[in-house]
Amino acid sequence: MRKTAELALALLAAAVLTACADDGSNNTAFETGGPENGPPELVHVHGLGVNPANNMLYVATHNGLYRLNEGVPELVGGRYWDVMGFTVRGPDNFIGGGHPSLNEIREGRYPPLLGFIETNDGGASWEILAMRGEADLHAFAVDGDAIYAVDSTSGRVLASSDGRSWEARSGVRALSLAAKEDGRILATTEVGLLESTDGARTWTAPAGAPPVLLVASQPGTVTWGVSSDGGVFRDGGEAGWQRVGSVAGRPEAFGASADRLFAATGEGIFESSDGVSWIEVYANPE
Repeated sequence: MRKTAELALALLAAAVLTACADDGSNNTAFETGGPENGPPELVHVHGLGVNPANNMLYVATHNGLYRLNEGVPELVGGRYWDVMGFTVRGPDNFIGGGHPSLNEIREGRYPPLLGFIETNDGGASWEILAMRGEADLHAFAVDGDAIYAVDSTSGRVLASSDGRSWEARSGVRALSLAAKEDGRILATTEVGLLESTDGARTWTAPAGAPPVLLVASQPGTVTWGVSSDGGVFRDGGEAGWQRVGSVAGRPEAFGASADRLFAATGEGIFESSDGVSWIEVYANPE
């Protein structure tokens, strides 16, 4: 019977059922608890971002949020959450979505879908601002006060100005998003790169776009992309997209800070200042 119950619970978590969802208006604040078990391990990286408060790389994974301290992963906040769509907005200010641990679902503390979450203390604690139990947010882009998010449960791109009230803008199952300072938004999809100039309401396929799997933008107008074979591309503005280098392994996550690029692949986590040459900052255990 116990094995049957565990299997049923695992299936519940895998299917991310929303039966226990509320109306999305419960802005519950919660403090992080202690770790469940096991040593730090970066399993399936979903997001990468540099925290301006300490200039450290934060890694959102299937089993928690970590920071890399001289190549050593340190679990942040003591929670083994499946952190999805992770984005750094400012010093100690991160946003994301995803799923709580299996134990927390079992205990009825949280539904399988966390909705939109935010931290202002570097991941020590989080607040559920909206869509608790309703949305599975897998990608974000930030353009000033505007936040764009991809809900994998509905296949929609959502938009918000405060993280609490959200509007469905379009039906695009995007793998990643990036916002440029000129107001354009890029989305990678199974059919190729798409671009919006009206706040994610409508999309077109830009001419000459490479087959990038993930995109990331840096302050200014520089946008980067990485293809499924590790090819690294730079959007040179009037010069268009150009392949400038490559990174080892199939990409899982791609991120950019003001002066650095980061890529997580099946081989590990890599860093670059120019997209041409890359150094390994973390190697996946064999």
